[in-house]
Amino acid sequence: MIKKRNIRAFTFAEILAAMLFMAIVIPVTVRGISFANRLGVLAERKRAAQVLAEKKLNELILDESWREGNQSGEFADSTEEADARSQYTWTLETSPWTDDDMRLVIVNVFYKVQETEHSASVATLAVE
Repeated sequence: MIKKRNIRAFTFAEILAAMLFMAIVIPVTVRGISFANRLGVLAERKRAAQVLAEKKLNELILDESWREGNQSGEFADSTEEADARSQYTWTLETSPWTDDDMRLVIVNVFYKVQETEHSASVATLAVE
């Protein structure tokens, strides 16, 4: 009596189907990871810009330099964060409020993520 050996293997068609599936799934997965990374960077820079805008607005209100009118500048100081902050710029805008004794003071902070400029803004009312 001859014994049959039961050999199991993938067919050529199954291997081609698996390769086709991977050729579709891998680029989509890489693109999704890249997109998620970009959104993470954008969120982190927006948070940092918001913090910088709040600090700059507080500084301008406390030393009353907002009264000088519209201004702009860069965030740079002597700390080790100077390189990270140099990619952020700010502008100050003042405009009249409905009440004649008040002014709307807005600080905008601009930053780039992958060559696209974004901004974060904070505002307050100040007595003239």
